[in-house]
Amino acid sequence: MKRVNSIRYGLWRVVLATMLAAGGALANEIPWRTVDGGASETSLGTTLVLQATIGQHDAGALSGASQSVIGGYWSPEPDAAPCTGDLDGDNQVSLTDLAILLSDFDCVGACAGDVDMDGDTDITDLALLLSLFDASCN
Repeated sequence: MKRVNSIRYGLWRVVLATMLAAGGALANEIPWRTVDGGASETSLGTTLVLQATIGQHDAGALSGASQSVIGGYWSPEPDAAPCTGDLDGDNQVSLTDLAILLSDFDCVGACAGDVDMDGDTDITDLALLLSLFDASCN
């Protein structure tokens, strides 16, 4: 009986030593790695736009046939400049904007027709809108 216990004890020591050695060897090791990113693809008529971001530098500009890829980090895009005179938000100064201004004429305070943002809708706003009339903001 003593010999059986001795063998079991010895076997457990070998198993424990093997587990500790294996565990210690893997503790400071990363067996794989990944660089994650995201992408989107849009099509504007005949133009294909591929947008992606990734966590490292990549190759410089690449091109072939009729396509090219320009790599690097993204910089934030500035907000689009407001379209002065476009009161309805359709990216053009049109009759609709003139109608909004005229319906709001002589308003004081937060006025929809306040083109120059001075707190009222007056002749200055009308003159500014007419000077920008039929302009496109695209």
